Amino acid sequence: MAYQLFSLKTLLGVYNESKLLPSVDDDAAKSHHRDGRISSSPTHTITRCAFHQSDQTSVSVLVRSDHFITLVVEEFGEEPKTRSIQWFLSPGKTVKSVCLIHSCTWALLVTEDASLYILPVLPLIDPDKCLSSASCGYSIDDITFIILKGQTHTRPTSVTCWRSLYKKCDIALVGSEEGEVIFVDLDAKQEIRRIRIRDAVVKLDVVHHLKSLTYLLILTASNNQFGLLLEQTNSRAGSMTNSLEVEAATLDFTLVRRSETVHSILGPETTDHPFRPLRFDQFMRTVQLSKQVVKGNTFIVAHCLSSNILKVYDSSLDSWLPIYVYGIPISSERVFLTDSFIFIMSKVKKQELTSVTVLSSMLSEASKTDRDRLSSDAKLQTIVLPVGEEVIGVYRQVHPDARNAEVDGSTNQSTSCNKSSTREQALVEGCIIFTKRAVYQIKPQVGFVDLFLELTAEGSTKKAEILGMTLDLNMSSLYLRAAEAKLRQSHLPEGIKLFRLSRGSTVAWACLLAKFGYIKESLSVVEGALGKQGEVSNSDCRKLADIAVKCLVYLHMTAEGNHQRLSLLNLEAFLADNLDYDEHAAVTLLCEFRLWDSMLEMSKTRGILEVAMATLLNNWPDPLDVSLLKKLKSKTFLGAFVSAGNGAFVEKLPTPETAALISSRPQLVFRHMSFIREHVCQMSIQQLLQVAVLMDPTKPGVRQLFEKPHGRQRSLSLSSVASIDSCYGLEPSPETIILPEASSLVEVFVSVLIELVHRRCQQGYDLSTEPSLAEIDNNYCDGKEEVHVRISNSDIRRNLIACGEHHSCLISSGELYTWGKATCGRLGHGSIIPLEGCSLPTRVETLQMHHQQIVTVACGSRHTLALTSTGRLYAWGDSTYGQVGCGDRKTRTHPSVVEELQGKGCVEIACGSYHCLARTQSNRVWSWGWGVHGQLGHRDIEDQLSPKVIGTLLSKDIAQIGAGACHSGVLDTDGKAWMFGSGAFGQLGAEGISKSSVPLLLVSLANHTIKNLVCGYYHNLAMTDSEPQKLFIWGKSPLEIRNNLQASRKLKAHLKKSKKPHAGVLSKPQGPHSQPRLVETEHILSPIKKIVAAYTHNLLLTANGSLYAWGRNDMDQLGDPTNNHKRHVDTPSPVMAAQTFADVGAGLSFSAAVSHYGVVYTWGSAEMDQLGYNLQPHVSLVPPSTHLTVSSPRKVPGVPLITIPAELLQSYDKGEELEESFSEDTRGLLVGSMSTTIIDQLLSSLPVPSLSLPSSDPDQPPYDRPSLLAVLQHLSDYYQLPEVLAQCERSGMWALATEIHLLNGDFDQALLSSLSEVQQGKEDGLSLDEAVSCLHGFFCKPGRGGRSIVG
Repeated sequence: MAYQLFSLKTLLGVYNESKLLPSVDDDAAKSHHRDGRISSSPTHTITRCAFHQSDQTSVSVLVRSDHFITLVVEEFGEEPKTRSIQWFLSPGKTVKSVCLIHSCTWALLVTEDASLYILPVLPLIDPDKCLSSASCGYSIDDITFIILKGQTHTRPTSVTCWRSLYKKCDIALVGSEEGEVIFVDLDAKQEIRRIRIRDAVVKLDVVHHLKSLTYLLILTASNNQFGLLLEQTNSRAGSMTNSLEVEAATLDFTLVRRSETVHSILGPETTDHPFRPLRFDQFMRTVQLSKQVVKGNTFIVAHCLSSNILKVYDSSLDSWLPIYVYGIPISSERVFLTDSFIFIMSKVKKQELTSVTVLSSMLSEASKTDRDRLSSDAKLQTIVLPVGEEVIGVYRQVHPDARNAEVDGSTNQSTSCNKSSTREQALVEGCIIFTKRAVYQIKPQVGFVDLFLELTAEGSTKKAEILGMTLDLNMSSLYLRAAEAKLRQSHLPEGIKLFRLSRGSTVAWACLLAKFGYIKESLSVVEGALGKQGEVSNSDCRKLADIAVKCLVYLHMTAEGNHQRLSLLNLEAFLADNLDYDEHAAVTLLCEFRLWDSMLEMSKTRGILEVAMATLLNNWPDPLDVSLLKKLKSKTFLGAFVSAGNGAFVEKLPTPETAALISSRPQLVFRHMSFIREHVCQMSIQQLLQVAVLMDPTKPGVRQLFEKPHGRQRSLSLSSVASIDSCYGLEPSPETIILPEASSLVEVFVSVLIELVHRRCQQGYDLSTEPSLAEIDNNYCDGKEEVHVRISNSDIRRNLIACGEHHSCLISSGELYTWGKATCGRLGHGSIIPLEGCSLPTRVETLQMHHQQIVTVACGSRHTLALTSTGRLYAWGDSTYGQVGCGDRKTRTHPSVVEELQGKGCVEIACGSYHCLARTQSNRVWSWGWGVHGQLGHRDIEDQLSPKVIGTLLSKDIAQIGAGACHSGVLDTDGKAWMFGSGAFGQLGAEGISKSSVPLLLVSLANHTIKNLVCGYYHNLAMTDSEPQKLFIWGKSPLEIRNNLQASRKLKAHLKKSKKPHAGVLSKPQGPHSQPRLVETEHILSPIKKIVAAYTHNLLLTANGSLYAWGRNDMDQLGDPTNNHKRHVDTPSPVMAAQTFADVGAGLSFSAAVSHYGVVYTWGSAEMDQLGYNLQPHVSLVPPSTHLTVSSPRKVPGVPLITIPAELLQSYDKGEELEESFSEDTRGLLVGSMSTTIIDQLLSSLPVPSLSLPSSDPDQPPYDRPSLLAVLQHLSDYYQLPEVLAQCERSGMWALATEIHLLNGDFDQALLSSLSEVQQGKEDGLSLDEAVSCLHGFFCKPGRGGRSIVG
C-alpha cells in the first residue's frame, strides 16, 4: 500500500542563457506537470552535473549549454545560495565531465580539448566555509589550469578524483573515448600515467574498501565492467596491528606504529601486484555495476536491466557472493540506494514521463525461492517527473527532520518515566535529481515518527509496522508513545493493546498508567511484576516498588470514608513487607503528604529514623500538627527527633515545647544552655526545677568540673558522662559530650535559681503546684531518656549460633544466616521464602542492606532477636504476645528495630518460647512478650508489647539473663540466682510455688557463688565458681514427668503381677525435681565455659573446646552414635571427641555447634530443615511413625566459613582480668580523687549538706534563696557578678540584689539597691541597723576618704 511520504520540489530550472527558474513548491510542480513542460520555450539545458553533501552543507555544480556554470550551496534550514559563472565560449572548452573534491570546496572539470580546470566553489559563494588555499595550493578566486599530454589525440569523457596514500596528493582520473585512464597529479599539475582499457570509457567510480583497498570501477561504452586496482595496504600487517592495539590498550601501553606498506599503481612498475584492468566477466553486458554508500559502508550494486533483480555485493574484490538481493519493478533504468529506501527511475515511453518509485529496502529483499516477485508492501510511493524530463544524475540527500525533533523533545519532557531515547534519526533521507532542464528534490513531506503515530492512532498497526521496519525505527518506543497518546485520550483498552505491541518494560507502562490517572491499574501491574520471582531485575524491582508507593499514597489521599482506612492499611503493609523501594524517597513522599504515622513507623522498622527526622525538619509543617508533635514526644521517636539536625528542633518547636524537652533530658540541658539562658523567663517552675536538679554542681559527675583548675574546658570521657546519668539510671550519649566550662554552667544555674526565687516571690510557694525532688528523680528513672550508648564488643555476651523450636541462626563475619521452618516470618526473609515452607541457610538481606554487623542472636519458638555491634536490637517473627517488642501484635517478616531499646546499650539478649529479656550495659534488665505466668517480672501477668525495665531488679546489679518456655532467671554480680515465672514443673527451684511475677532468690543455692545460669524450656542449669566447678540442674519437662509416671505405673503393675516384693526396688525414690541436684561432671577435666539447656537435653562446652551432651535422645539430639540410640543419657557424654568447638546451641530436639575452624555442625531432628541439609524431599519416603533424624554431627552446606571472635576463644569470666588490670598508679589516682574540693567546702558550710535543701526547715522550697546565696558565696569565681545583678534588677528583685552586694562587701551598692526597694514601696528594704552597718562599711573601706553617701 502506497504512502505519501515524499514530495517533489523543483529546486532550479533553466529559462534562458542568464536566468534560473526559482524554487517552486508542489503546486507549481503539478502545474508544470499539467502543462507538460518546464518553460514555454526552453532553449538551453543542463549538460553536466555534480553533487556532494558534507555535514550540513550540500553543493551542486551545473554545467549549462549556454556556457554558464551554476554553483548552488544549501545549508540546513536556510535558503539555497546560487552563483552563475560565465564559462569559455570556445567549442574546445565545452565541459565533458565534472566532480567535486575536498569536501565540496573545489570543482574539477575536464573539457573537450583535454584540459583540466579546478574551480573554487565555496570560496566564491561563502568564503567563510572555504579552506585555506595554502593547504592545497589551489586558487580561491580564480580557476587553476592543467593541460594533459597528447592533448590533440585525447577526447575526455569522464573525470573523478582520488586521494593517494602513496603520493599523499590528489590524483585526477580522466577517462577518454580512446579507452584510456589518465592519471594527473593535481598538486604537481602534471600527467603521470596512462592505463589502456581498449574501449571507450563512459563512467569512473573510485571505490574504497575499508582502509586497505582502493580500486577504480570502470564502465565502458560496450557495457563492459572493469576494475583497476589503485592502492593496497599490507592487509596482514593491518590485522596484526589491530590486534596489537587491543593488547596494548589492555596493558595500558602505547603502541608505536610503523608506517604501513602501501602498494600503489603510482609506484615503480612491478609484476608482483596486478595494477592492470580486470574485466568482470561474471557479469553480462545487461548488468550495470555502480558504487553505492549505505549506512556509511561502500557496496557494489549490480543492476540487471533485463530482469527485476538487484544484487548488492561487498566492495572487496575477493568475494562476489551477494549480500542482499532485492526485487525491483521491471523496466527500471536507474537504481539508487539509501539507508532505508530504494529509488527506482523508470521511463514511460508512450507518455514521455519519468517516474520515481520509492521502495522499502527491507521489504524488497527477495526470498531464495521466489526472487522474481516484488512484495506489494515494499512499494511505498510513486512520484512522476514533469513531461519530457531526462535524468542525468541522481544523488542521496538528507534533510533535518524538524517535526520529529519537536515531537521527541516534547515527549521526553512529558514522559519522565520513559528514560530510553528512541533511535529516530535527526536526518531523514531523500534524493536530489538532475535533469536536462531542472533540479528536483524528493524530500519527506511528513515526519516519519508523526506518520507512525498517526497510523497507530487510526488503528492501522500493520501499516505502521511496515513503516517502522522500512525506516528501522525503534518501534518499541514508538508503540509506547502511541499507547501514551491513547491513555491521554482515556482509551485504556487501545493503550493496553499498543503497549503489548511495544513489548516495553513494565516500569514504563506502570509509570504511564499512573501518570494519566489509572492508579489501580498501575498498582495491579506493579504487584503482578513483583510477584514474579526471578523474572524482574533488581533495578526494575526498585523502580516498580517506588511506583507502588506513590500509587498507594495517591489512593489513600483520594479515598473517602472506610476506604481511606483500608487504603492506609494497604500502604503500611506494603511499606513493612517490601524491601525494594527507595526508603529515603518514600520518607520524603510521606512527609510531603503529611502521613506522619506511616512515615515514622516505616522509618522505625527500617532503622532510618535519623533520615526521617532530618527530612521532617527540612519540611517542617506550618502550622504544627498536634498529632505529629505528640508522636514525636513519645519514647520511640523522641531520641531521634532531638538528635536530628544537630538540635534543629529548637528552631522548629514553640518555645514552651522546646523548654519542656530540654529540661527533661540531661544531654539536652548541657547542649542547649544558651536556649535556657535566653528563655529562662518563659520556662515553668517545674522545668526550672528539672534544670536545677540536672545542673546542680554538687551532683556526682557535674562536680568533677570543679576538681580541675579553673578556666579549663573539660571534655568528659564516656565514664564521666555515665556517672552524670547514673544518678537517674540513664545511659550515656553516643558522642563524646563536651560539657561547658564550670563558669558557664554556674552562670546558667544561677540564672535558673534567680528566676525560681523571683517566681516564688511573685506567686508564693505552693507545695501542691511544684513537683518534689523525688518526683523529678523518678521521672528520670522511668526511662524517659532515650540516649545512645557506645558498646564495647567485650561487654556483649556473644552467641554465634542459636536455635529455636524449628529454626536456626548463625553469625558469619557480622552477617546473619537463618534456615529451617519459615512460618510466621521467623527467618526474616520476607517474601523471598514462602511462609508456609522451609529454607536452607540464607542471608538475612534486610540487615545487610542496612550495613548492620550482628554480634549475637537469640531464638524463640517462632521469633528471633539479633543484636548489632552498636547495641541496636532487631526483632522479627510472630508477635501474638508482643514478643517482637514493636508495640503491637503484628507479625514481622523482616527485621524491625526495637525502638524502646534504642540507645539503651543492650549487651545480652535471651528468648523464651514467647517472651524476651535484654540486659543493658548498665546491667538493667528489660522484658516483654507473653506474661501470663509472671515470667516478665513486672508484678502482673499481663502481656507486654514493648520492652519494659524490670523495676524489682533495679536495686540489683545483674550480670546474666535467661529465659525458658514460661519462666525466666537472672544472675547478679554476687553470684546469686533469681527466678520468676511458672514453677509448675520445678523451674523456680522452690517447692510449693507454682507461679511468681517477681524475682525470687534461689535459696537452695544461696550458699554457692554461681558463675553461669541458663534456662531451658522447663528446667535450668547453674554452674558454680568454686573449684572444682559444680553443675546443678532443677526442673523437668512435662514429657519427662509423664514418661516417669508411666514407667513407675508399669513397674508397679509388673511387680504386682509377678507377686514379687517391691519394697527394696522402690526404697530410693528420686527427690523432687524442684530441688537443684548435681550433674556428674567429675570426668570432665577442663573448666566448663558454656552450658546450654534445651527442651529435654543439654550441652556443655569446656575451655579446651570439648563438647558434651546429656538428657533425652529420642531424636538423636545428643549426637553420639556410640550410645546406640539410648532414649536417655544421664551423664554428659562427649560429642565428636576429636573435634574442638567454639560455640554451641540447642533447639527443641536438635543441636548445633561451631568448630574452632569455623565449620558448622548440626544433628538431631531434621523434619523442618532446621539442620540445613535440605532433607525435606525425603520426608515423604519416611514412614509416618518414623521421625527424620541425623544421629551424628554433619557439616552444614551453604554457609561461609566462620571467623571465630576472640571473645569466644577464652573464658567468659573476665573479673580477675579486670581486677588485675588496675595498676598501682591507677589505685593511687582513685584514692587521690577523694581530696577536698570547692564543692565539699560549699556543702560543709550548709546546715544540711544538700544544695537543693540546705536547711532543716520543712517548709523551705528546694533550690530557693539559701541555695542561691550559697552558690554565689562559694562559687564567686565561676560567674560574672554584673550579669547576675542585671538579672535581679530586670526582675525587680532589689532585695536579692542587696543580699548579693552584702555577700561581696559592696555596702554602698547594697544601700542603693535597698533604697530602690523602698522607693518601689516594698517592705523588703534594710532595717535601720542594717543601713547603719552599710554606711559604716562604706566609709571604713580603704581609699574611701570623705566620699559622700549621696555621691
